[in-house]
Amino acid sequence: AKVIDQDGTVIQETRTSDFVNASETHTITLADGKWIEIRRELNHKESVHVATAGFQAMRRKPGENRADEPVEIVTNYELMDTEKMATWLVDWNLTDPRGKVLPVTRNTIINLRDTRGREICAAIDDYVADQERLDEALKNGTAALTLMPSADD
Repeated sequence: AKVIDQDGTVIQETRTSDFVNASETHTITLADGKWIEIRRELNHKESVHVATAGFQAMRRKPGENRADEPVEIVTNYELMDTEKMATWLVDWNLTDPRGKVLPVTRNTIINLRDTRGREICAAIDDYVADQERLDEALKNGTAALTLMPSADD
């Protein structure tokens, strides 16, 4: 089954399998017209990897040994974003200063300008949030209400 918006665009095909089809992708247009192609969804292992990529340590402050004392969680946010992009990205049309499209690799991801890296991470986060809302609407049978334009449009 397909979920279609008011313009006839397929927003999502409902899943008939419990397994991820790694070849399915989704293209997102960035603010300046450049684009990124991401995987339509991650498998369980990849989801856990992305969610825990920046986790480095969990420790109690010196001298605190009680179970109800606060715990300090040490997180590397740089690693989280790099792993998110490396896991989700399939392709892009981002170029070097000479106009050459560079491949999606860990090295090219690390060398992105900060503003571009943040834009890509935000685009992935927005896509994931939209998919989660749509999956929830489909599960609850409210997708038609969610996707229909309001009477004021």
